[in-house]
Amino acid sequence: MRGVTFAVARGEVLALIGESGSGKTTIALSLLGYARRGCRIVDGEVRIGGADVCRDVAAALCGAARGRVA
Repeated sequence: MRGVTFAVARGEVLALIGESGSGKTTIALSLLGYARRGCRIVDGEVRIGGADVCRDVAAALCGAARGRVA
């Protein structure tokens, strides 16, 4: 998956809609700093509240990002 960009401001809601296999779950997992087995995040940024969850894996795993994403 390449070239995915979106921003969600405080109070806004974003819905991911698409066919089965289109990458909805992959995008949602990457917001939390995770990747499916056999996949990895190799480039770009995933920022939540100014923190890059791909670079700060400890914050993502301890729940800092998960507490802000539903």
